[in-house]
Amino acid sequence: MTASSIGKICAAVIGCGRMGAVTSDAMRRFAPAAWMPLSHAEAVVTQPSLELVGVCDIEPGLLASAVARFGVPGYADYHELLDNLRPELVTVATRTPERPDIISAAVAAGVRALHLEKPLCNSVAQLTQLEALLATPSLACTFGTLRRYMPIYRRALELAGGAEFGGLNQVQVNMGKAPLMWTHPHSIDLLLFFAGDRRVKSVSAHFAESSVERQGSRLDGDPVVVSVLFEFDDGLTGLIGQTGGCDVILAGSNGTITVESDGRRLRMRSSEGDDAYWDRLCVEEADGDPGGTRLALDRLVDGLNGNTNQVLADKRAILTGQRLLLACGQSHLAGGAAVDPNELDPDLVITGRSGNRYA
Repeated sequence: MTASSIGKICAAVIGCGRMGAVTSDAMRRFAPAAWMPLSHAEAVVTQPSLELVGVCDIEPGLLASAVARFGVPGYADYHELLDNLRPELVTVATRTPERPDIISAAVAAGVRALHLEKPLCNSVAQLTQLEALLATPSLACTFGTLRRYMPIYRRALELAGGAEFGGLNQVQVNMGKAPLMWTHPHSIDLLLFFAGDRRVKSVSAHFAESSVERQGSRLDGDPVVVSVLFEFDDGLTGLIGQTGGCDVILAGSNGTITVESDGRRLRMRSSEGDDAYWDRLCVEEADGDPGGTRLALDRLVDGLNGNTNQVLADKRAILTGQRLLLACGQSHLAGGAAVDPNELDPDLVITGRSGNRYA
């Protein structure tokens, strides 16, 4: 067993690929500063309360690279890592099919905090098991849907709650022509973030037929989303389509708020007095401060130090978001009909497969 420095929380990373340990060159070049540090290991070593004590990957090259870069023990078997290092905090950046078993093993090993990449799982049966497993109030969880932690999105939420906005009527998330399991956990989490305590009462989804193969209650592939409509209990609607730009548009009775280009800036349009046209424009640029995965880990550290309200809310959002993701698949199987996300087919599976790789 490896002990951490005095007062620090032992942390380990399982999965040493693009999100686990190696931020892609494209993300470094194009993403706003708020997305860095992005990889789990990079974020752990910048968090002053954490100490990275080990990494794990089944691919020898990725594991060797991470061990050399971060100077910590490496394991090919996550069970050995959990047994030998006994980390309090674990991040999981594997492909989805392995993730439920890793989560189960981590909880059984006494891990108190988890940062998980998305999606959470591939089936309703797995989700049911994870809902029970993650119900423990003392277990803190955050997710790879990082926008909810970034200041500019939190600023948009604050503005949307202001009286002059006139109440939130619609949230539209523009992630382009993108696959459900790979991309749209981000979209769904943004909808839940801005919706707050509202409950989704129905989901209507359409996929590109050529992107997924139906085998009974099993969808093999990572279906490309054509459109999804989420209807909330108070009349709020959430929309996902094929428009690109990585923008989020909040529509109120008196204007719109747009977080543009993955958080580069916020643009608010409203009217002057009785003018029916929303020609008044206010633009706020992102502050440029780093954040990324580090913001999620900060939240976990707060939870381990007793500030549990926010991490409990995050955990609810993780589980609800996964349920809504699967509800999209159920709606597609029903020809796009509206479905209740709380009444899912227990045999429903979405493999998330693209070629030989999985989301």
